[in-house]
Amino acid sequence: MKKLLVSISLSLFLLIVQAQNIGYTLKSGEPINLKGSDFVNDVRELGMINGYAYFLFLPFQRTSPNELIFFNQNPFIYKIDLKNNIVKKTELELKADKKDLQFEGVMKLKDKLFVFSSYQNTKEKKHYLFVQNFNPANCELI
Repeated sequence: MKKLLVSISLSLFLLIVQAQNIGYTLKSGEPINLKGSDFVNDVRELGMINGYAYFLFLPFQRTSPNELIFFNQNPFIYKIDLKNNIVKKTELELKADKKDLQFEGVMKLKDKLFVFSSYQNTKEKKHYLFVQNFNPANCELI
């Protein structure tokens, strides 16, 4: 009985050692230099306008006040052609009267994109909502 257990153990050991000897090949492409704006938390499809797809790239948001983020906090809208090439990348810089606005969202109605942002006035205890047109032709906020 001991010989049987020893022979089974030895055969299992040899199978495990032989199974770990798996070959592989490593292929690498061109190195990619990522910018801070290339790190995103969420990507949302906005839709198709005039044969181009528009996507909203949302940046990482702080989860605690102690968290440090060393890159831009503004969202981006990417204009992509039908061959999946990036035509233009536009950063949404939201400011009104030298005040930073908080991004709320983007809505597509027919062939137009609308960018919503807000501002919280703590002194007057009021919340302001702003809407801006996004021109798909030149990818700029109007």
